[in-house]
Amino acid sequence: MSAIAFTVFDLGGAITGGLFVNVGETITGGLELLSPEAGSFIAIVINGFMGLFLILLFPVHWLLAYRPGDAVYALALIIPWILAVFITAIIFSRSPKEGFLTGVWLGGGFMIVGLVLIYGLTALISSQDLGAASIFTGVIDGIYTGLTDLPPFWAIFLSCLEGGLIGGAFGALAGAIRFKPGQAGYSPKKPKKSKNAFGASKPEPPKTPAPAYGLGASTQKPSTPGMVACPNCGTLVDQGTAFCTNCGNRI
Repeated sequence: MSAIAFTVFDLGGAITGGLFVNVGETITGGLELLSPEAGSFIAIVINGFMGLFLILLFPVHWLLAYRPGDAVYALALIIPWILAVFITAIIFSRSPKEGFLTGVWLGGGFMIVGLVLIYGLTALISSQDLGAASIFTGVIDGIYTGLTDLPPFWAIFLSCLEGGLIGGAFGALAGAIRFKPGQAGYSPKKPKKSKNAFGASKPEPPKTPAPAYGLGASTQKPSTPGMVACPNCGTLVDQGTAFCTNCGNRI
């Protein structure tokens, strides 16, 4: 997806404001001339890494603050996140929640990769030569601070977080497309039982049968032992009661 952003949407030209255009196509054409068989594959890999570096370099909020009217740059920066999350969610997610979390997981994964690359390379270089490590750290800090006004950690953190959340919205859409209430593993939420002050569940009150009125009331049979139904209104009264407590007629 990052290779698509770097070549089709010309991410390099969008970032430089048209100073360097069609960089991805130039790399592809040059490598194909050098090696017609492997040139296309190598070009995709190189363009992919360059596009990934630029996507992890610029957060979405930077685009809104410094380039709010550049639609091409917006597409080049956001579409890779949308496509990556949507395709992953349409394959693996089965609900909108899982689709949204797919975007969060992908954003977190790219965040870890970006931070490990920068700080891992710094640690590796410093183990060999402290002077070279300080130069490398200064170059990385200068690139990120000069282009985004953010240190490398926050630039990568925010770009992956914002990209993952934007992609997660489309991942939720993909999960909704695949969502089926009757599928295996899906169970509707059960109603919560009310609890008393001690945390124990309150027993449900017994349901008393409603008295029957009108025609056919005398045919009602009591379901409670020791109770009889009034032949006039159907109200349940204690056995042996002479007069109904509801209508006042003799039983």
